[in-house]
Amino acid sequence: MRAMSHSQQNRPSQSVPLSPMLIELQLEQIQLVRERNPQSALVLCQHILKQLEPGTPHWLHAQLTYAHILITVGQPQQALQLCQRFSATCERRGYDDRARSLYLNACGIANTYMGNFIAAQQYFQQLLEHAQHIGNLRDECRAYINLGWVYTSLEDFPTALAFFSRSLALSQQLQLDSAQAVTLENMGIIYSSLGNQELALENFRHAYQIRQQGGYTTAVAQSILNVAAVEHCKGHHRKALSMARQACKIARHCREHRLESYCLALMSRAYCELGYPRRALQTARSALRIRQDASYLPELCSSYADLGKIYLHLNSPDQACEHFERAYELATELNDPGMLATICQELYLLAKQHCAYERALHWLELCHHWNAAAIQRRKEDESSRQMMLETIAKMSRSHEDFRRQIHELEAIIEDQRREIRRLVLELAAKAPLPEPSVPATPIVATRELIQTAGNRLDNAAWFDHVLQRMDLILPGFVEALASRFPALSSMELLICALLRLQMRSKEIAELLGVTPKTVNRHREHIRAKCSIGRGVNLVTYLNSIA
Repeated sequence: MRAMSHSQQNRPSQSVPLSPMLIELQLEQIQLVRERNPQSALVLCQHILKQLEPGTPHWLHAQLTYAHILITVGQPQQALQLCQRFSATCERRGYDDRARSLYLNACGIANTYMGNFIAAQQYFQQLLEHAQHIGNLRDECRAYINLGWVYTSLEDFPTALAFFSRSLALSQQLQLDSAQAVTLENMGIIYSSLGNQELALENFRHAYQIRQQGGYTTAVAQSILNVAAVEHCKGHHRKALSMARQACKIARHCREHRLESYCLALMSRAYCELGYPRRALQTARSALRIRQDASYLPELCSSYADLGKIYLHLNSPDQACEHFERAYELATELNDPGMLATICQELYLLAKQHCAYERALHWLELCHHWNAAAIQRRKEDESSRQMMLETIAKMSRSHEDFRRQIHELEAIIEDQRREIRRLVLELAAKAPLPEPSVPATPIVATRELIQTAGNRLDNAAWFDHVLQRMDLILPGFVEALASRFPALSSMELLICALLRLQMRSKEIAELLGVTPKTVNRHREHIRAKCSIGRGVNLVTYLNSIA
Protein backbone atom coordinates (compact mmCIF):
# COMPACT_ATOMS: atom_id res chain seq x y z
CA MET A 1 0.00 0.00 0.00
CA ARG A 2 1.40 3.39 -0.99
CA ALA A 3 2.28 5.69 1.94
CA MET A 4 0.61 9.12 2.15
CA SER A 5 2.76 12.21 1.64
CA HIS A 6 3.16 14.79 4.40
CA SER A 7 0.92 17.27 2.56
CA GLN A 8 -1.79 14.63 2.16
CA GLN A 9 -1.67 13.79 5.86
CA ASN A 10 -2.12 17.44 6.90
CA ARG A 11 -4.88 18.14 4.40
CA PRO A 12 -8.21 18.65 6.22
CA SER A 13 -10.86 16.06 5.47
CA GLN A 14 -13.76 17.38 3.41
CA SER A 15 -17.28 16.24 4.23
CA VAL A 16 -18.89 14.48 1.30
CA PRO A 17 -22.43 15.81 0.63
CA LEU A 18 -25.06 13.15 1.29
CA SER A 19 -27.43 12.17 -1.52
CA PRO A 20 -31.18 12.60 -0.86
CA MET A 21 -31.76 8.84 -1.14
CA LEU A 22 -28.98 8.11 1.37
CA ILE A 23 -30.39 10.66 3.83
CA GLU A 24 -33.87 9.10 3.72
CA LEU A 25 -32.38 5.62 4.18
CA GLN A 26 -30.40 6.82 7.19
CA LEU A 27 -33.48 8.43 8.73
CA GLU A 28 -35.44 5.20 8.26
CA GLN A 29 -32.62 3.28 9.95
CA ILE A 30 -32.64 5.77 12.83
CA GLN A 31 -36.38 5.13 13.30
CA LEU A 32 -35.63 1.40 13.60
CA VAL A 33 -32.78 2.09 16.03
CA ARG A 34 -35.15 4.28 18.07
CA GLU A 35 -37.34 1.24 18.75
CA ARG A 36 -34.31 -0.74 19.95
CA ASN A 37 -32.14 1.88 21.66
CA PRO A 38 -33.46 5.48 21.81
CA GLN A 39 -30.25 6.96 23.22
CA SER A 40 -28.21 5.67 20.27
CA ALA A 41 -30.84 7.00 17.86
CA LEU A 42 -30.57 10.42 19.52
CA VAL A 43 -26.80 10.54 18.91
CA LEU A 44 -27.13 9.34 15.29
CA CYS A 45 -29.80 11.93 14.49
CA GLN A 46 -27.70 14.73 15.98
CA HIS A 47 -24.79 13.60 13.79
CA ILE A 48 -26.94 13.70 10.62
CA LEU A 49 -28.34 17.15 11.48
CA LYS A 50 -24.78 18.53 11.63
CA GLN A 51 -24.19 17.39 8.04
CA LEU A 52 -27.39 18.86 6.55
CA GLU A 53 -27.96 22.41 5.39
CA PRO A 54 -30.64 24.15 7.51
CA GLY A 55 -33.88 24.92 5.70
CA THR A 56 -33.73 22.04 3.21
CA PRO A 57 -36.54 19.42 3.09
CA HIS A 58 -34.21 16.66 4.35
CA TRP A 59 -33.05 18.85 7.24
CA LEU A 60 -36.73 19.35 8.15
CA HIS A 61 -37.32 15.57 8.01
CA ALA A 62 -34.31 15.02 10.29
CA GLN A 63 -35.57 17.64 12.77
CA LEU A 64 -38.99 15.97 12.96
CA THR A 65 -37.35 12.55 13.36
CA TYR A 66 -35.34 14.07 16.22
CA ALA A 67 -38.64 15.23 17.79
CA HIS A 68 -39.94 11.63 17.72
CA ILE A 69 -36.77 10.43 19.48
CA LEU A 70 -37.15 13.15 22.14
CA ILE A 71 -40.63 11.77 22.90
CA THR A 72 -39.23 8.24 23.19
CA VAL A 73 -36.58 9.34 25.73
CA GLY A 74 -39.21 11.09 27.86
CA GLN A 75 -39.05 14.71 26.68
CA PRO A 76 -42.47 15.35 25.05
CA GLN A 77 -42.58 19.06 25.91
CA GLN A 78 -39.24 19.73 24.21
CA ALA A 79 -40.41 17.70 21.21
CA LEU A 80 -43.62 19.75 20.96
CA GLN A 81 -41.65 23.02 21.14
CA LEU A 82 -39.38 21.76 18.35
CA CYS A 83 -42.38 20.84 16.16
CA GLN A 84 -44.04 24.22 16.72
CA ARG A 85 -41.03 25.90 15.09
CA PHE A 86 -42.04 24.25 11.80
CA SER A 87 -45.84 24.47 12.16
CA ALA A 88 -46.27 27.12 9.46
CA THR A 89 -44.34 25.01 6.93
CA CYS A 90 -45.76 21.60 7.83
CA GLU A 91 -49.41 22.67 7.99
CA ARG A 92 -49.36 23.90 4.37
CA ARG A 93 -51.11 21.20 2.38
CA GLY A 94 -49.21 19.83 -0.60
CA TYR A 95 -45.85 21.38 0.40
CA ASP A 96 -44.12 18.24 1.74
CA ASP A 97 -46.30 15.18 2.41
CA ARG A 98 -43.58 13.35 4.34
CA ALA A 99 -42.85 16.32 6.60
CA ARG A 100 -46.56 16.87 7.25
CA SER A 101 -47.02 13.23 8.31
CA LEU A 102 -44.01 13.35 10.66
CA TYR A 103 -45.17 16.66 12.11
CA LEU A 104 -48.77 15.58 12.78
CA ASN A 105 -47.65 12.28 14.31
CA ALA A 106 -45.05 13.90 16.60
CA CYS A 107 -47.45 16.63 17.79
CA GLY A 108 -50.17 14.07 18.51
CA ILE A 109 -47.89 11.73 20.49
CA ALA A 110 -46.35 14.61 22.48
CA ASN A 111 -49.80 15.96 23.41
CA THR A 112 -50.94 12.48 24.45
CA TYR A 113 -47.93 12.07 26.77
CA MET A 114 -48.71 15.49 28.26
CA GLY A 115 -52.39 14.61 28.81
CA ASN A 116 -53.78 16.99 26.14
CA PHE A 117 -56.09 14.37 24.63
CA ILE A 118 -58.32 16.76 22.67
CA ALA A 119 -55.35 18.28 20.85
CA ALA A 120 -53.84 14.82 20.31
CA GLN A 121 -57.07 13.48 18.81
CA GLN A 122 -57.19 16.41 16.38
CA TYR A 123 -53.61 15.85 15.20
CA PHE A 124 -54.15 12.08 14.74
CA GLN A 125 -57.43 12.67 12.87
CA GLN A 126 -55.59 15.05 10.53
CA LEU A 127 -52.86 12.42 10.09
CA LEU A 128 -55.48 9.81 9.15
CA GLU A 129 -57.14 12.14 6.62
CA HIS A 130 -53.75 13.14 5.17
CA ALA A 131 -52.59 9.50 4.88
CA GLN A 132 -55.84 8.49 3.13
CA HIS A 133 -55.57 11.51 0.82
CA ILE A 134 -52.02 10.66 -0.35
CA GLY A 135 -52.61 6.88 -0.22
CA ASN A 136 -49.93 6.13 2.41
CA LEU A 137 -51.06 2.92 4.12
CA ARG A 138 -48.20 2.97 6.66
CA ASP A 139 -49.22 6.38 7.99
CA GLU A 140 -52.86 5.31 7.94
CA CYS A 141 -51.98 2.32 10.12
CA ARG A 142 -49.99 4.59 12.46
CA ALA A 143 -52.96 6.97 12.73
CA TYR A 144 -55.31 4.10 13.68
CA ILE A 145 -52.90 2.97 16.42
CA ASN A 146 -52.53 6.46 17.84
CA LEU A 147 -56.29 7.16 17.77
CA GLY A 148 -56.83 3.88 19.62
CA TRP A 149 -54.21 4.97 22.14
CA VAL A 150 -56.02 8.29 22.77
CA TYR A 151 -59.40 6.63 23.23
CA THR A 152 -57.79 4.09 25.60
CA SER A 153 -56.52 7.01 27.69
CA LEU A 154 -60.09 8.39 27.68
CA GLU A 155 -61.32 4.91 28.76
CA ASP A 156 -63.57 4.67 25.71
CA PHE A 157 -62.55 1.04 25.19
CA PRO A 158 -65.08 0.06 22.44
CA THR A 159 -63.92 2.90 20.18
CA ALA A 160 -60.27 2.15 21.00
CA LEU A 161 -60.69 -1.54 20.13
CA ALA A 162 -62.36 -0.58 16.83
CA PHE A 163 -59.32 1.51 15.84
CA PHE A 164 -56.89 -1.20 16.99
CA SER A 165 -58.76 -3.81 14.95
CA ARG A 166 -58.28 -1.67 11.82
CA SER A 167 -54.59 -1.12 12.58
CA LEU A 168 -54.06 -4.85 13.24
CA ALA A 169 -55.62 -5.81 9.90
CA LEU A 170 -53.61 -3.16 8.05
CA SER A 171 -50.31 -4.03 9.79
CA GLN A 172 -50.80 -7.73 8.92
CA GLN A 173 -51.55 -6.79 5.31
CA LEU A 174 -48.41 -4.62 5.06
CA GLN A 175 -46.32 -7.06 7.19
CA LEU A 176 -45.39 -4.30 9.65
CA ASP A 177 -44.16 -6.34 12.62
CA SER A 178 -43.54 -3.37 14.90
CA ALA A 179 -47.01 -1.88 14.30
CA GLN A 180 -48.61 -5.29 14.79
CA ALA A 181 -46.80 -5.77 18.13
CA VAL A 182 -47.79 -2.29 19.37
CA THR A 183 -51.43 -2.94 18.43
CA LEU A 184 -51.52 -6.31 20.20
CA GLU A 185 -49.90 -4.81 23.29
CA ASN A 186 -52.45 -1.98 23.47
CA MET A 187 -55.30 -4.42 23.02
CA GLY A 188 -53.81 -6.48 25.85
CA ILE A 189 -53.80 -3.41 28.10
CA ILE A 190 -57.51 -2.86 27.36
CA TYR A 191 -58.39 -6.50 28.08
CA SER A 192 -56.39 -6.34 31.33
CA SER A 193 -58.27 -3.17 32.36
CA LEU A 194 -61.56 -4.99 31.65
CA GLY A 195 -60.46 -7.92 33.87
CA ASN A 196 -59.95 -10.46 31.07
CA GLN A 197 -56.44 -11.57 32.06
CA GLU A 198 -56.40 -14.63 29.79
CA LEU A 199 -57.09 -12.61 26.65
CA ALA A 200 -54.62 -9.92 27.81
CA LEU A 201 -51.93 -12.57 28.35
CA GLU A 202 -52.54 -14.04 24.90
CA ASN A 203 -52.08 -10.62 23.25
CA PHE A 204 -48.97 -9.79 25.32
CA ARG A 205 -47.35 -13.14 24.44
CA HIS A 206 -48.11 -12.69 20.74
CA ALA A 207 -46.57 -9.18 20.83
CA TYR A 208 -43.52 -10.58 22.63
CA GLN A 209 -42.99 -13.28 20.00
CA ILE A 210 -43.15 -10.73 17.17
CA ARG A 211 -40.73 -8.36 18.90
CA GLN A 212 -38.32 -11.12 19.82
CA GLN A 213 -38.06 -12.14 16.17
CA GLY A 214 -37.48 -8.52 15.11
CA GLY A 215 -34.91 -7.86 17.84
CA TYR A 216 -36.56 -4.69 19.21
CA THR A 217 -34.64 -4.64 22.49
CA THR A 218 -36.47 -1.98 24.53
CA ALA A 219 -39.85 -3.06 23.16
CA VAL A 220 -39.01 -6.69 24.01
CA ALA A 221 -38.36 -5.64 27.62
CA GLN A 222 -41.74 -3.87 27.75
CA SER A 223 -43.51 -6.96 26.35
CA ILE A 224 -41.80 -9.24 28.86
CA LEU A 225 -42.80 -6.91 31.69
CA ASN A 226 -46.44 -6.87 30.51
CA VAL A 227 -46.55 -10.67 30.51
CA ALA A 228 -44.86 -10.76 33.93
CA ALA A 229 -47.45 -8.34 35.38
CA VAL A 230 -50.33 -10.55 34.20
CA GLU A 231 -48.62 -13.67 35.59
CA HIS A 232 -48.20 -11.87 38.92
CA CYS A 233 -51.93 -10.99 38.98
CA LYS A 234 -52.76 -14.65 38.34
CA GLY A 235 -50.60 -15.71 41.32
CA HIS A 236 -47.70 -17.19 39.32
CA HIS A 237 -45.12 -15.22 41.32
CA ARG A 238 -42.00 -17.27 40.47
CA LYS A 239 -42.70 -17.03 36.76
CA ALA A 240 -43.41 -13.30 37.09
CA LEU A 241 -40.13 -12.83 39.02
CA SER A 242 -38.09 -14.64 36.38
CA MET A 243 -39.59 -12.61 33.53
CA ALA A 244 -39.25 -9.30 35.42
CA ARG A 245 -35.53 -10.06 35.98
CA GLN A 246 -35.08 -10.66 32.25
CA ALA A 247 -36.86 -7.41 31.35
CA CYS A 248 -34.85 -5.50 33.98
CA LYS A 249 -31.57 -6.72 32.50
CA ILE A 250 -32.55 -5.54 29.01
CA ALA A 251 -33.85 -2.16 30.28
CA ARG A 252 -30.63 -1.56 32.22
CA HIS A 253 -28.56 -2.41 29.14
CA CYS A 254 -30.58 0.10 27.06
CA ARG A 255 -30.48 2.72 29.85
CA GLU A 256 -34.26 2.83 30.00
CA HIS A 257 -34.37 3.83 33.66
CA ARG A 258 -38.11 4.27 33.97
CA LEU A 259 -38.76 0.81 32.55
CA GLU A 260 -36.03 -0.57 34.84
CA SER A 261 -37.80 0.93 37.88
CA TYR A 262 -41.08 -0.77 36.86
CA CYS A 263 -39.25 -4.10 36.57
CA LEU A 264 -37.64 -3.68 39.99
CA ALA A 265 -40.97 -2.74 41.58
CA LEU A 266 -42.62 -5.88 40.19
CA MET A 267 -39.68 -7.98 41.35
CA SER A 268 -39.99 -6.59 44.90
CA ARG A 269 -43.70 -7.50 45.00
CA ALA A 270 -42.95 -11.00 43.74
CA TYR A 271 -40.20 -11.47 46.34
CA CYS A 272 -42.62 -10.34 49.05
CA GLU A 273 -45.30 -12.80 47.93
CA LEU A 274 -42.72 -15.62 47.81
CA GLY A 275 -41.61 -14.94 51.40
CA TYR A 276 -38.29 -13.15 50.77
CA PRO A 277 -38.90 -9.75 52.42
CA ARG A 278 -35.21 -8.79 52.65
CA ARG A 279 -34.66 -9.33 48.93
CA ALA A 280 -37.90 -7.44 48.33
CA LEU A 281 -36.57 -4.58 50.48
CA GLN A 282 -33.29 -4.39 48.55
CA THR A 283 -35.06 -4.43 45.16
CA ALA A 284 -37.68 -1.86 46.21
CA ARG A 285 -34.92 0.48 47.44
CA SER A 286 -33.22 0.23 44.02
CA ALA A 287 -36.49 1.19 42.30
CA LEU A 288 -36.93 4.08 44.74
CA ARG A 289 -33.43 5.45 44.00
CA ILE A 290 -34.11 5.50 40.24
CA ARG A 291 -37.45 7.24 40.72
CA GLN A 292 -36.00 9.80 43.13
CA ASP A 293 -33.28 10.71 40.61
CA ALA A 294 -35.84 11.16 37.82
CA SER A 295 -38.63 12.72 39.97
CA TYR A 296 -41.31 10.26 38.79
CA LEU A 297 -43.92 11.34 41.38
CA PRO A 298 -46.69 8.71 40.82
CA GLU A 299 -44.14 5.89 40.73
CA LEU A 300 -42.31 7.43 43.70
CA CYS A 301 -45.52 7.33 45.75
CA SER A 302 -46.03 3.69 44.78
CA SER A 303 -42.45 2.84 45.82
CA TYR A 304 -42.89 4.33 49.30
CA ALA A 305 -46.14 2.38 49.72
CA ASP A 306 -44.40 -0.84 48.61
CA LEU A 307 -41.59 -0.24 51.11
CA GLY A 308 -44.14 0.31 53.88
CA LYS A 309 -45.71 -3.10 53.15
CA ILE A 310 -42.29 -4.77 53.08
CA TYR A 311 -41.34 -3.29 56.47
CA LEU A 312 -44.61 -4.70 57.84
CA HIS A 313 -43.45 -8.16 56.71
CA LEU A 314 -40.13 -7.48 58.47
CA ASN A 315 -41.94 -6.50 61.71
CA SER A 316 -40.59 -2.91 61.58
CA PRO A 317 -43.75 -0.90 62.30
CA ASP A 318 -41.96 2.43 62.85
CA GLN A 319 -40.22 2.31 59.48
CA ALA A 320 -43.42 1.06 57.83
CA CYS A 321 -45.34 3.99 59.31
CA GLU A 322 -42.65 6.43 58.17
CA HIS A 323 -42.80 5.19 54.55
CA PHE A 324 -46.61 5.08 54.47
CA GLU A 325 -46.75 8.67 55.73
CA ARG A 326 -44.26 9.74 53.03
CA ALA A 327 -46.43 7.98 50.44
CA TYR A 328 -49.46 9.82 51.88
CA GLU A 329 -47.69 13.19 51.40
CA LEU A 330 -46.89 12.39 47.76
CA ALA A 331 -50.41 11.09 47.08
CA THR A 332 -51.80 14.32 48.57
CA GLU A 333 -49.55 16.29 46.23
CA LEU A 334 -50.81 14.20 43.29
CA ASN A 335 -54.44 14.55 44.53
CA ASP A 336 -55.09 10.82 44.06
CA PRO A 337 -58.08 9.86 46.32
CA GLY A 338 -57.84 6.13 45.52
CA MET A 339 -54.17 5.93 46.51
CA LEU A 340 -54.83 8.08 49.60
CA ALA A 341 -57.65 5.78 50.74
CA THR A 342 -55.42 2.70 50.36
CA ILE A 343 -52.58 4.30 52.35
CA CYS A 344 -54.95 5.49 55.09
CA GLN A 345 -56.29 1.92 55.38
CA GLU A 346 -52.74 0.62 55.93
CA LEU A 347 -51.97 3.30 58.52
CA TYR A 348 -55.27 2.61 60.29
CA LEU A 349 -54.48 -1.12 60.59
CA LEU A 350 -50.95 -0.33 61.74
CA ALA A 351 -52.15 2.06 64.47
CA LYS A 352 -54.89 -0.33 65.58
CA GLN A 353 -52.41 -3.19 65.83
CA HIS A 354 -50.25 -1.14 68.23
CA CYS A 355 -53.25 0.07 70.30
CA ALA A 356 -52.84 3.70 69.22
CA TYR A 357 -56.60 4.13 69.07
CA GLU A 358 -56.67 7.92 68.61
CA ARG A 359 -54.38 7.68 65.59
CA ALA A 360 -56.33 4.69 64.33
CA LEU A 361 -59.55 6.71 64.53
CA HIS A 362 -57.85 9.62 62.72
CA TRP A 363 -56.70 7.39 59.84
CA LEU A 364 -60.07 5.62 59.68
CA GLU A 365 -61.90 8.95 59.28
CA LEU A 366 -59.45 9.99 56.56
CA CYS A 367 -59.94 6.61 54.88
CA HIS A 368 -63.72 7.15 54.74
CA HIS A 369 -63.18 10.70 53.48
CA TRP A 370 -60.86 9.64 50.64
CA ASN A 371 -63.06 6.67 49.69
CA ALA A 372 -65.98 9.05 49.29
CA ALA A 373 -63.74 11.44 47.31
CA ALA A 374 -62.60 8.56 45.07
CA ILE A 375 -66.21 7.58 44.32
CA GLN A 376 -67.09 11.20 43.56
CA ARG A 377 -63.97 11.54 41.38
CA ARG A 378 -64.96 8.43 39.45
CA LYS A 379 -68.40 9.87 38.79
CA GLU A 380 -66.93 13.21 37.75
CA ASP A 381 -64.37 11.47 35.52
CA GLU A 382 -67.13 9.53 33.79
CA SER A 383 -69.12 12.71 33.26
CA SER A 384 -65.99 14.60 32.13
CA ARG A 385 -65.04 11.78 29.76
CA GLN A 386 -68.45 11.91 28.11
CA MET A 387 -68.27 15.69 27.82
CA MET A 388 -64.73 15.43 26.47
CA LEU A 389 -65.79 12.98 23.78
CA GLU A 390 -68.64 15.27 22.75
CA THR A 391 -66.25 18.23 22.71
CA ILE A 392 -63.76 16.29 20.58
CA ALA A 393 -66.48 15.52 18.06
CA LYS A 394 -67.58 19.16 17.89
CA MET A 395 -64.04 20.50 17.65
CA SER A 396 -63.16 18.03 14.92
CA ARG A 397 -66.06 19.31 12.81
CA SER A 398 -65.09 22.96 13.23
CA HIS A 399 -61.29 22.58 13.23
CA GLU A 400 -60.57 24.07 9.81
CA ASP A 401 -62.97 26.99 10.33
CA PHE A 402 -61.31 27.77 13.64
CA ARG A 403 -57.84 27.88 12.07
CA ARG A 404 -59.09 30.12 9.28
CA GLN A 405 -60.58 32.51 11.83
CA ILE A 406 -57.27 32.62 13.68
CA HIS A 407 -55.41 33.60 10.52
CA GLU A 408 -58.00 36.30 9.78
CA LEU A 409 -57.71 37.68 13.31
CA GLU A 410 -53.90 37.73 13.06
CA ALA A 411 -54.18 39.75 9.85
CA ILE A 412 -56.62 42.21 11.52
CA ILE A 413 -54.31 42.59 14.54
CA GLU A 414 -51.35 43.29 12.28
CA ASP A 415 -53.36 45.93 10.38
CA GLN A 416 -54.38 47.55 13.66
CA ARG A 417 -50.78 47.55 14.85
CA ARG A 418 -49.70 49.36 11.67
CA GLU A 419 -52.54 51.86 12.09
CA ILE A 420 -51.50 52.54 15.71
CA ARG A 421 -47.93 53.18 14.63
CA ARG A 422 -49.15 55.57 11.94
CA LEU A 423 -51.26 57.49 14.46
CA VAL A 424 -48.34 57.64 16.89
CA LEU A 425 -46.17 59.16 14.18
CA GLU A 426 -48.87 61.75 13.40
CA LEU A 427 -49.12 62.70 17.07
CA ALA A 428 -45.37 62.92 17.36
CA ALA A 429 -45.24 65.19 14.30
CA LYS A 430 -47.95 67.52 15.73
CA ALA A 431 -46.44 67.78 19.24
CA PRO A 432 -44.87 71.23 20.03
CA LEU A 433 -41.11 70.86 20.30
CA PRO A 434 -39.07 73.48 22.18
CA GLU A 435 -35.93 71.64 21.09
CA PRO A 436 -34.99 70.39 17.62
CA SER A 437 -37.72 68.31 16.02
CA VAL A 438 -38.38 64.77 17.17
CA PRO A 439 -37.23 62.12 14.66
CA ALA A 440 -39.73 60.43 12.39
CA THR A 441 -40.53 57.44 14.68
CA PRO A 442 -40.60 56.96 18.45
CA ILE A 443 -38.02 54.15 18.20
CA VAL A 444 -35.58 56.39 16.30
CA ALA A 445 -36.20 59.19 18.83
CA THR A 446 -35.46 56.94 21.78
CA ARG A 447 -32.39 55.46 20.12
CA GLU A 448 -30.97 58.94 19.50
CA LEU A 449 -31.63 59.88 23.13
CA ILE A 450 -29.79 56.77 24.33
CA GLN A 451 -26.85 57.38 22.01
CA THR A 452 -26.65 61.04 23.03
CA ALA A 453 -26.64 60.26 26.75
CA GLY A 454 -24.36 57.23 26.36
CA ASN A 455 -26.99 54.61 27.37
CA ARG A 456 -26.43 55.16 31.11
CA LEU A 457 -29.13 52.98 32.65
CA ASP A 458 -27.60 53.54 36.08
CA ASN A 459 -27.73 57.34 35.75
CA ALA A 460 -30.80 59.09 37.23
CA ALA A 461 -30.17 62.25 35.20
CA TRP A 462 -30.21 60.17 32.00
CA PHE A 463 -33.62 58.74 32.90
CA ASP A 464 -34.98 62.22 33.70
CA HIS A 465 -33.78 63.49 30.31
CA VAL A 466 -35.28 60.52 28.40
CA LEU A 467 -38.62 60.65 30.24
CA GLN A 468 -38.86 64.40 29.65
CA ARG A 469 -38.33 63.83 25.93
CA MET A 470 -40.84 60.93 25.92
CA ASP A 471 -43.41 63.35 27.29
CA LEU A 472 -43.22 65.16 23.94
CA ILE A 473 -44.43 62.03 22.15
CA LEU A 474 -46.96 60.97 24.79
CA PRO A 475 -48.15 64.28 26.29
CA GLY A 476 -48.98 63.94 29.99
CA PHE A 477 -48.67 60.13 30.06
CA VAL A 478 -45.43 59.80 32.04
CA GLU A 479 -46.46 62.51 34.52
CA ALA A 480 -49.92 60.97 35.05
CA LEU A 481 -48.46 57.49 35.50
CA ALA A 482 -45.80 58.67 37.98
CA SER A 483 -48.32 60.63 40.05
CA ARG A 484 -50.78 57.72 40.18
CA PHE A 485 -48.14 55.08 40.96
CA PRO A 486 -45.20 56.75 42.74
CA ALA A 487 -43.62 53.36 43.50
CA LEU A 488 -42.66 52.88 39.82
CA SER A 489 -38.94 53.31 39.13
CA SER A 490 -37.56 55.40 36.26
CA MET A 491 -36.78 52.24 34.28
CA GLU A 492 -40.35 50.97 34.78
CA LEU A 493 -41.80 54.34 33.70
CA LEU A 494 -39.70 54.22 30.54
CA ILE A 495 -40.82 50.65 29.75
CA CYS A 496 -44.47 51.68 30.33
CA ALA A 497 -44.04 54.51 27.82
CA LEU A 498 -42.49 52.18 25.23
CA LEU A 499 -45.28 49.63 25.77
CA ARG A 500 -47.80 52.46 25.26
CA LEU A 501 -46.12 52.99 21.87
CA GLN A 502 -47.01 49.35 21.00
CA MET A 503 -43.41 48.16 21.18
CA ARG A 504 -42.80 44.50 22.01
CA SER A 505 -40.57 43.19 24.79
CA LYS A 506 -37.95 42.00 22.31
CA GLU A 507 -37.79 45.46 20.64
CA ILE A 508 -37.53 47.20 24.02
CA ALA A 509 -34.72 44.87 25.10
CA GLU A 510 -32.78 45.56 21.89
CA LEU A 511 -33.36 49.30 22.28
CA LEU A 512 -32.14 49.49 25.89
CA GLY A 513 -29.35 46.97 25.51
CA VAL A 514 -30.78 44.46 27.99
CA THR A 515 -32.15 40.91 27.69
CA PRO A 516 -35.84 40.10 27.00
CA LYS A 517 -35.92 38.35 30.40
CA THR A 518 -35.00 41.64 32.09
CA VAL A 519 -37.83 43.43 30.29
CA ASN A 520 -40.30 40.68 31.24
CA ARG A 521 -39.18 40.90 34.86
CA HIS A 522 -39.81 44.67 34.83
CA ARG A 523 -43.26 44.00 33.34
CA GLU A 524 -44.05 41.71 36.28
CA HIS A 525 -42.90 44.41 38.71
CA ILE A 526 -45.12 46.96 36.93
CA ARG A 527 -48.11 44.63 37.24
CA ALA A 528 -47.44 44.15 40.94
CA LYS A 529 -46.96 47.84 41.72
CA CYS A 530 -50.00 48.88 39.70
CA SER A 531 -52.12 46.00 41.14
CA ILE A 532 -53.00 44.74 37.65
CA GLY A 533 -54.68 41.31 37.72
CA ARG A 534 -53.65 38.40 35.49
CA GLY A 535 -56.80 38.70 33.42
CA VAL A 536 -56.02 42.31 32.38
CA ASN A 537 -53.72 43.06 29.43
CA LEU A 538 -50.89 45.38 30.53
CA VAL A 539 -50.78 47.39 27.27
CA THR A 540 -54.57 47.85 27.30
CA TYR A 541 -54.36 49.10 30.87
CA LEU A 542 -51.60 51.60 30.00
CA ASN A 543 -53.64 52.85 27.03
CA SER A 544 -56.48 53.66 29.43
CA ILE A 545 -54.33 56.12 31.41
CA ALA A 546 -54.93 59.68 30.21
